[in-house]
Amino acid sequence: MCHFKKILLLAFVAGAVGMMASCVKDNEEIVDYDVALQFNPAIYTQAKAALSGTYPQGVPFGVTASSLPVESSWEQAGARAEAFLVDEKVSDESGKWLPESKCNWPHVSRNLSVIAYSPYGAASKCSLTEGVVFNNVNTVEAQTDLLYTEPVTDLHKGVYGGVVALPFKHALSTINVKIKNLVDSLDQIVIKEIRIPLIKYKGTFKSFPQAGWELEGDLTQLTFYSGSHDSTQSPTPLGNTFLIIPQQLDTHFEVDFNYYTQAGTYLEMSLSTRDVETMLLPGRSYTYTLSVGIDEVKFLLEVIDSHLQ
Repeated sequence: MCHFKKILLLAFVAGAVGMMASCVKDNEEIVDYDVALQFNPAIYTQAKAALSGTYPQGVPFGVTASSLPVESSWEQAGARAEAFLVDEKVSDESGKWLPESKCNWPHVSRNLSVIAYSPYGAASKCSLTEGVVFNNVNTVEAQTDLLYTEPVTDLHKGVYGGVVALPFKHALSTINVKIKNLVDSLDQIVIKEIRIPLIKYKGTFKSFPQAGWELEGDLTQLTFYSGSHDSTQSPTPLGNTFLIIPQQLDTHFEVDFNYYTQAGTYLEMSLSTRDVETMLLPGRSYTYTLSVGIDEVKFLLEVIDSHLQ
């Protein structure tokens, strides 16, 4: 009986040693290595680009990141992911976009998922599960180009040299105006002011579950130009390019101007265009060319550049 127990004991010890050896072997196969976490921000563009695909130079952005075991995907197991970075500031340091903590990638056995926004500090929320939120935006008080990314998931430090590509999208639209006159070359039209009387400039943006804006406040006036501009018979950009919250635009342009005749007299005029009916979409630039005459202001050209989505 003792002999039999001894045999069992030896078998058990041999099995345990074998298991330990196997575990050591398995662990030795997963060799970790340090890779500095870097980012490569860019602007998501389409074929017809009105703006550059280059991310704004030197503008810090915010990043939130979580990690999962490599055998798990964000789509299936995102709710169980471990936080890795929470609204971390990322800055350009000598051509490298680095997190403020100067951290490395997680262990080689784990993947990384990331979401980002720009500029840093502009978002009230940046979460892989709840998206990016720009709260209480006021484009009259601050003309800030708001950017965001969708989640970039299941990344591994062994790919692309440890650099995370971030395709930013624009949350806002832009509007700009060009002006020309319709009078005889001996007459003169001096533009004093250009405005839209009815537009909304306050709202909250949420990227999840579907990117969109919730408009807030009343319709108000937006002045594109105020000053004194001698118009010509060639279209000339006038005033600022304005960042606008995407919305249905159902209004008209109003133009105040002085009309000077060949005889030296002048009239103070204020005329309006026909109504504009345009759905302003995020990431698109809208250019309106206004032709000003003695008794009318009309659209010579309306150009909508679909540069971003």
